[in-house]
Amino acid sequence: MKFGQNTPHSLYVPSVRTMPKRLKHYDYPYHFEVRRASRNSGIRWKARWLQASVTLAEEYIDFEEVEDGMHDVYFRDLFVGRFVERTMKIEDVIRRVPIRQTIVECGNPKTRRKVSPVCLE
Repeated sequence: MKFGQNTPHSLYVPSVRTMPKRLKHYDYPYHFEVRRASRNSGIRWKARWLQASVTLAEEYIDFEEVEDGMHDVYFRDLFVGRFVERTMKIEDVIRRVPIRQTIVECGNPKTRRKVSPVCLE
């Protein structure tokens, strides 16, 4: 298929699939603490304010206590992160790669340079 100089608008075709207005009810396991995020994506936790993701606004989120003061956070069956009561934050689930400055050798010592950041895998 050749696109040539066509604009995206001239090639656009609406999807035939429809999206539901609301997701169907989801039953969380009985031992989870279920909270509903407010319109501005906040959750009350022991009279304190916990900010969740704006994508979870007005959705039910569940908290599974894994140890004292730490909870795994789920939206339906999707693991969102870990909530730490001490900091009142939901920590990222992505394991970040350590970053450090690295000296790169370039044959000639005069052209040696620092490269930052370099991801170590």
